[in-house]
Amino acid sequence: MVWFRRDLRVADHPALATAAARGDVVCLFVLEPKLLARRHHQAPERLRFLRAGLTALDAELRELGARLVVRRGDPAEVVPRVAREAGAGAVHFTRDFSPYARQRGRAVAAALARERVELRDFGGDIAVEPGALPGPKGAGYQVFTAFFRAWGSHTVSPPVDPPSRLSGPALGSDHLDDLPDGRPKVDAGPSAALALLDEFARTGVDAYSQARDDLAQDATSRLSPYLRLGMCTPSQVGHALGLPGALEEGPAALWRQIAWRDFYRHHLLRRPEVARVAFRPELRSIAWERDDQGLAAWVAGETGYPLVDAGMRQLAQEGWVHNRARMVVASFLVKDLLIDWRRGETVFMQRLLDGDPASNNGGWQWTAGTGTDAAPYFRVLSPIRQAERFDPAGTYVRRYVPELRDVPDARIHKPWKMTPEEQRAGGCRIGADYPSPRVDHSRRRTEAVERYRSARDAFAETEPG
Repeated sequence: MVWFRRDLRVADHPALATAAARGDVVCLFVLEPKLLARRHHQAPERLRFLRAGLTALDAELRELGARLVVRRGDPAEVVPRVAREAGAGAVHFTRDFSPYARQRGRAVAAALARERVELRDFGGDIAVEPGALPGPKGAGYQVFTAFFRAWGSHTVSPPVDPPSRLSGPALGSDHLDDLPDGRPKVDAGPSAALALLDEFARTGVDAYSQARDDLAQDATSRLSPYLRLGMCTPSQVGHALGLPGALEEGPAALWRQIAWRDFYRHHLLRRPEVARVAFRPELRSIAWERDDQGLAAWVAGETGYPLVDAGMRQLAQEGWVHNRARMVVASFLVKDLLIDWRRGETVFMQRLLDGDPASNNGGWQWTAGTGTDAAPYFRVLSPIRQAERFDPAGTYVRRYVPELRDVPDARIHKPWKMTPEEQRAGGCRIGADYPSPRVDHSRRRTEAVERYRSARDAFAETEPG
């Protein structure tokens, strides 16, 4: 039996390929009410994408002679029960590194042991397994640069061919009614993932290193939702880019992003507490604002800072947001509104198609200055300077904030500077059609740095010696 989780594909699936080589196969996916009830998984768009991905996986399995069996319940009960129904001697699955996944795996392993059913785990979700990168002291790496040097020395395994044929007993299946129905914001499934990868490798990757931060161009790969649910794999990405062998500048820059993805997974495996608290203990007692109105304005894209608002509106419209904009909106929430980074992390998990426990947490803690390899706490992104650098003509802002469409270029990133005459000419009255800035960036930057410093100093006073 193959227990599918975050690996919704047939090609480059070591667990499936090994099971198929041993004989008959049953392919199982478990809908977990307990998991779906968690706050971070109250994510209608990602769940809609998941549902479409499961449907696409079932279609690919049917072409090979099998089908996807869906059951609802606790995996520690469901997996052994289906194994008994199928007469399975072994259950294969792809390793996952989130705290929940590891806890779930232990519970299933114990239940299968009582049934005397073998449980085997396989790689495939990441490019380099954590065990291959122990770090100088055996506890992994806390700095990405050192991690990347070690990570890059490993050869990426070639993608595993899919089975040519599958056979096995036909078991009853539940429906996917626990998941939202309807068309997802992007096409789902392995075929859609590989088509996007192929297109980007042919037409977009060469310019990636120069254009990836250009908000107007949106020259990113958009592969992250597919990697999130295993509709494609790092191995498939690497070989589409030209590995093994030396990569040109554009492909190398994209491959570096795959390394960041691995880095955060390795870190979450070794330090699972970062899912709940700051990695840096000295920054766990920052005096955050309990500003529900400010949070609501940030979520709605109504802060009065155009680039911040454009990023949050893109997130709402597309279930995805440009990486440069992710950093800007996260910095604004934490360093300008002085709101706990965990509240923003939750919003992202609930809205992102690619919302992932490791990458999302790692990115938020990096921007907040509380995590591994983090930006220093006194580094605060200016939403104005970031906009002027990465969206100089205001193309990205106008795309998502239509109230500012006719504002002159000279005012697009500081619309509150418009004179009454300019507001009339641009059809945008500040405070009516578009909000005034919610906070003063310069003042809040100073206050944020002081709050971080106070937390650090208070921690130092409690440390022995």
